[in-house]
Amino acid sequence: MRHLTLLARKPVAVLFACALTLPALTDAMAQSRVDFHLLPAVSTGPLDPDWSPDGNTIAYAARGDIWIVPASGGTATALTAGPHYYSEPAFSPDGTSIALTVDRDGNLDVGVVDSGGGDVTILTGDADDDFAPEWNETGDGLYFASRRAGNLDILHVDVASGEVDTVVDGPGHQYQPALSPDGKTLAFVGRVDGRIGSGGIWTKPLPDGEASLVHYEQSSYRMKPRWSADGASLFYVSDVTRSNDIARIPAKGGVRAWVTEDPAGELDPAPSPDGRHIAFVSNESGPT
Repeated sequence: MRHLTLLARKPVAVLFACALTLPALTDAMAQSRVDFHLLPAVSTGPLDPDWSPDGNTIAYAARGDIWIVPASGGTATALTAGPHYYSEPAFSPDGTSIALTVDRDGNLDVGVVDSGGGDVTILTGDADDDFAPEWNETGDGLYFASRRAGNLDILHVDVASGEVDTVVDGPGHQYQPALSPDGKTLAFVGRVDGRIGSGGIWTKPLPDGEASLVHYEQSSYRMKPRWSADGASLFYVSDVTRSNDIARIPAKGGVRAWVTEDPAGELDPAPSPDGRHIAFVSNESGPT
């Protein structure tokens, strides 16, 4: 329950920062911004839906565990059962494994569990937070966001060897990686110089292309871009209407189109593999 603990500690931390120096206060505020807005949310309701490659199953996080449910509806099955807090499931390209984020006593790591359930294998054991796993095209590695360098950067870990490489870094935060269907381009959220909010949606040709800004708006911290099945568009969460809604933009930039327009909040868009559906989280009827 990392976030709930930090909520209780935040006023004390800021009080002592004010008694010290302005840089200390700035560091405390930056730390709070990451902890409260960029790290995985804690929730008893469902979050983070992800489709299996065959489109028959949806994985999601709820109550600290990873669950799967038939895409047509039905009974959910838990794949994990503690002792840690699990979130952000992501099916491997062959559907046999699910990557996830593991909260072990307040430290986040990326792990993998069999899609039928079982023990969780930890892939990153760093002392700093690693989270938001996203499989590469071949399924032998994972992109993820990491705070190893202080700010959030996007790294890649090889599943077999554990070797870690940097993919996107720089000043500010780079996070919420999303791989295009053809495996050639990585979308992510990153800062935009001179603009406020969490940043904008960027794309970077892999492995070493130059990142380009696709879309900027004065956003919150849960944009979570996701590619359409044909790779032509990016779905993301917008709050410009003062409620979270799912929007769509061309992958090369262009005019925003609304997918949902509702006074309630819609979050975590997950397009289906066939491009016909989008799973998402809503609080229209109360909890997510």
